[in-house]
Amino acid sequence: ENIYCILSGTTLGMAIVGKYSALLAIPAILFISLFIVTSRIKLTRNLSVKKYLFSSIVLFTVSLLVINATYFFRGTFSPLGSFQFQSGALKPFNNTFLSSLPAPVPFDFLKGFDEQLSIQGGKFDSYLCGNVSDSSWWYYYIAAFSLKEPLAWIVLLLIALTVNLIY
Repeated sequence: ENIYCILSGTTLGMAIVGKYSALLAIPAILFISLFIVTSRIKLTRNLSVKKYLFSSIVLFTVSLLVINATYFFRGTFSPLGSFQFQSGALKPFNNTFLSSLPAPVPFDFLKGFDEQLSIQGGKFDSYLCGNVSDSSWWYYYIAAFSLKEPLAWIVLLLIALTVNLIY
């Protein structure tokens, strides 16, 4: 049974290393686990709550090991205070009581995550049909969709929507 947890943890770890947005899978997994444990749903294969929680711990531990192994464990368990975060989301960790806590992930992983958050929080100009603006247009996605999609696809989509509304 634990082989599935190990495989799932390996997959989760590789997904997180490949794309930071895969970190969103962690709260989703925790929410589903909490729902299953707190509800009266009969777990498959008569799995007890203790075994289910143990399996969840194995999954997250393996994913952390995969992340750390990918970065050769460089900077793992360094205090959070040793990093100088730049993004608004992680800057509060710079000078708080949390700065003495060890980071369970490598330095380069945290540095990359912080850089991605900094870039995401920046302001960029928008471009549409030869016009540049520091704000966007309300019709941007409609115009981009109609410019990028083939005309035949748009016609078929409109026919499908019309038929769906009529019937």
